[in-house]
Amino acid sequence: MGRSQAEGFAAAVNTGEVDLTAALTYHLQTNHYPPLPTSLIPVAKAAIEAYNRGDWERKLPLPDGIRHRVHGFEVPAVVAIEAWHLEPFLNEGHD
Repeated sequence: MGRSQAEGFAAAVNTGEVDLTAALTYHLQTNHYPPLPTSLIPVAKAAIEAYNRGDWERKLPLPDGIRHRVHGFEVPAVVAIEAWHLEPFLNEGHD
């Protein structure tokens, strides 16, 4: 169910019906258990942008108080994409 909701939101973002911030807020808060903090939205946006540019290994700083168990206080864009299930928000051909 979470994947189909994310795909629906991604389609709505692409048609301009919903902005990316709202879509990511819903996705991170409702499609994950426990819900992911909204402070990750700027990181999720940066991960999507980096991944779409082909910069999959770009290191992204995490917000204060958040640490990845393997990568510490910075995560590669591809790790954020996979961990937070952001694939539906990628440009076609990159997932």
